[in-house]
Parts: sequence; structure tokens; C-alpha cells
Amino acid sequence: MLLLADRGFYSFYVWGQARRSGAQLARRVQAGLRPYWLRDLDDRSWLAVITNPAVGLRRSQKDRLREDAGQGRDLD
Repeated sequence: MLLLADRGFYSFYVWGQARRSGAQLARRVQAGLRPYWLRDLDDRSWLAVITNPAVGLRRSQKDRLREDAGQGRDLD
């Protein structure tokens, strides 16, 4: 299942619910969000990681998450 959502419906809580359902997610997000680019995709879109600011991760933790994502590991 592929779940598409527009930027008006972005939240980490809803994202987590959708992820736990087993769906793949494609979302648009608000312009002020700063995703961490991982790589370009064949369809000219790109893959990114977005960390939840409410969690309060240290830089080293964010770097480890980004490395795991870049290697294709599940981040849940």
C-alpha cells in the first residue's frame, strides 16, 4: 500500500501510525522543514531523513540515524 499525503497533514504522530500499518509513505511537507538529503531517485525526486525536533536528539544521534537511513536500514 502506498499512502500519499499533502503538506497540510504532516505530523510525526500520524507518520508513525501510517508506518506501523505497513504502508509505504510519500509526503509533501511545509517549506520551512529542513530534511537531510540522502540521495536522488530515478524519477528526479529525492530521499531524505527528517528527525523529530521534540525528541531532542544530539548531533551524533542524528548522524547515526542518517547513516542508517543511507544504508537502507529501518529507522522505526
